[in-house]
Amino acid sequence: MVQGTMSNAGKSLVTAGLCRVFNQDGYKVAPFKSQNMALNSFITRNGAEMGRAQVVQAEAANIEPSALMNPILLKPTSDSGSQVIVNGEAVGTMTAAEYFKFKTNLIPDIMKAYGQLSESSDVIVIEGAGSPAEINLKSQDIVNMGMAKMAKAPVLLVADIDRGGVFASIYGTLMLLEEDERAMVKGIIVNKFRGDVEILRPGLKMIEEKTGVPVVGVLPMLHVDIEDEDSLSERLTTHTEVQAVDIAVIRIPRMSNYTDFNVFELIPGVSLRYVQSVSELKNPDMIVIPGTKNTIGDLKWMRQNGLEAEIMKRAHAGTVVFGICGGYQMLGKNLSDPYGVEEGGDTAGLGLLDVETIFAEKKRTIQVDGYFGKVKGIFSALSGRSFYGYEIHSGITNFDDGKSLTLMKPIHEAGEISPEGSQNVSDTMNVYGTYVHGVFDGEGIAKSVVEALLAKKGMKPDDIKTINFNDYKKQQYDILANSIRENIDMKKIIMLGTSLISKEMVEYAKSIGVYTIVTDYLEPEKSRAKLVADEYWMINVAEVDLLERKCREEGITAVICGISEFCLEVCMELCKRLGFPCYCTPEAWHFSRDKDDFKKLCKSIGAPVATDFHLSDELSEDELNSVKFPVVVKPVDMSGNRGISYCYNKEELVSAYKYARSLSKSDKIIVEKLLKGKEWYSNYAIVDGEIRLLTLNGMYAEPGQLKNLYSLTTTVSDNVTRFYREINPKIVEVFKKRVWL
Repeated sequence: MVQGTMSNAGKSLVTAGLCRVFNQDGYKVAPFKSQNMALNSFITRNGAEMGRAQVVQAEAANIEPSALMNPILLKPTSDSGSQVIVNGEAVGTMTAAEYFKFKTNLIPDIMKAYGQLSESSDVIVIEGAGSPAEINLKSQDIVNMGMAKMAKAPVLLVADIDRGGVFASIYGTLMLLEEDERAMVKGIIVNKFRGDVEILRPGLKMIEEKTGVPVVGVLPMLHVDIEDEDSLSERLTTHTEVQAVDIAVIRIPRMSNYTDFNVFELIPGVSLRYVQSVSELKNPDMIVIPGTKNTIGDLKWMRQNGLEAEIMKRAHAGTVVFGICGGYQMLGKNLSDPYGVEEGGDTAGLGLLDVETIFAEKKRTIQVDGYFGKVKGIFSALSGRSFYGYEIHSGITNFDDGKSLTLMKPIHEAGEISPEGSQNVSDTMNVYGTYVHGVFDGEGIAKSVVEALLAKKGMKPDDIKTINFNDYKKQQYDILANSIRENIDMKKIIMLGTSLISKEMVEYAKSIGVYTIVTDYLEPEKSRAKLVADEYWMINVAEVDLLERKCREEGITAVICGISEFCLEVCMELCKRLGFPCYCTPEAWHFSRDKDDFKKLCKSIGAPVATDFHLSDELSEDELNSVKFPVVVKPVDMSGNRGISYCYNKEELVSAYKYARSLSKSDKIIVEKLLKGKEWYSNYAIVDGEIRLLTLNGMYAEPGQLKNLYSLTTTVSDNVTRFYREINPKIVEVFKKRVWL
């Protein structure tokens, strides 16, 4: 889960970036935010409404948006009230106080959505809201630590260094959490950093020491063009210089879905400005009135500050005016609210379009497919151009079919092609309106709009390039993912079982920036690997279900086995459950454990093996007489020299056979010729598909023992050359079998 020390710390972008990373790595990943407050919303294929931040994250994850990703959406209608949308449908409007008392009733809806999303996903990246340290809200929290606890999700805390006071915000946030909440925070991400990270490192080390939480990454100030959240978006406050084509968007108080215009920012020579006053308006080539959550209230706001009169004046003088959704409604002659959906009564519109709107109790939420009809005036080149988008509004607008702007039909439900929108088809022919969000995103539509505005000024569109908005967004997601990979420690492994060599493995993993966890039943003082690991768990490796649950909670990214083959089966099972690749396959493990099948494999490629003597459990006199001593007796499924005996006569063979039989799980015993000569063993590693000989060791074994044999390594001499020339190629051939590579 991604939480922030404050609003606008970068939670949404980090969540989107992680979604992209996991998608690139082959995981089925989905975003989730239990409660979002946003005016920017989206309509899913089944007509459900959700926050656009989770739509962006779904796009980054390369999956279709679903209201399951954002079960609770709050759309502010005033400074103290919001429309409450649950599972994609509006359930009413509440004040802040009313919703605070009500919201815990929505926990079943939240967990149902989360559960359904989990069923189809390998990974879920959860986004918090605001700060988890809002102590006045913690008692009924359903979006930060409350959600983390319900999902049992480890937490990454994102802090914005660009605003200053980053260490204070990190420390203060963590100290205001409860002890159990603080334990859930597994890493800190410092976001929006400018400069040399080395200068920052002393501070990072100190905050780690003071909080006990590691800093897992420092993300640079990254200039990616990805949709932001509502009013905090930098693009709304950036004072853009006027370019060859100047588009002014009226920044009404309850503006929604301003992302409708992002495509214009990609076109060279175009300035897209958000303005709140007549003085800021200047002299644009096109004025856009966007969607709004409160059409009548925002219309009155424009009326009071003089923008309405100025827009009307500019429109009559020939400036292009384009209204979308609520902006379209404002351009009409009248807005009627008989049901009190907004403010009730009748309100006069700007009168620039010959339409009238009646607000309905039920909201229309639907995805649409359509094309521009016969467009008059400056945008005539749009005629016949296809588009895709969605509607989300409460009003029904009546208009003259002969003045319609578009023709469209629902995508995911039955319905005929019908006229929609409006245009002034007389006089200046420069005012247009539509309910369709995303209408400019269609292939070449924004380009045609800009070309028309240039032509109106007597300029040529030589520098304008066609923009594929979808491809552009994919590129931005990839840039974000690359930054996440380069600057955040994405590696967190757990080692099962320990030994002396395991300690060295842990030390090496830490040296390359991997966060290491060791688990077994041993006390830390008896486990050298635990003493040097970043973290240890007191969990027996045989408790696979518990290990799986813990790995998921802690965000483990890899599972390895210590130098202990007894843990390897658990390692393979854990990797299978968690969807991780494993360096050992069940087939390879079988041949490593089953000496009989391994001998058959060696025989199949012509590798020499010792002669077998096939005996039954009866050990008849004829069978014993067929054996040519000395022999080795061993169970096929034991390792570490367990159950192996050297036999020089029948009596020793009978005793050794029974001993090996008592240890074998499969009841399969091998009796084979004891080869005389020097004994050697070799160690190999397979690295990126390349077979590498690591060591060759001489072996000394005490003969004649019925119990386990203990070997001592001796010095290798001139046998290395011979081994490498004669034996090594045959061993390599064994490894080349598909069970290993």
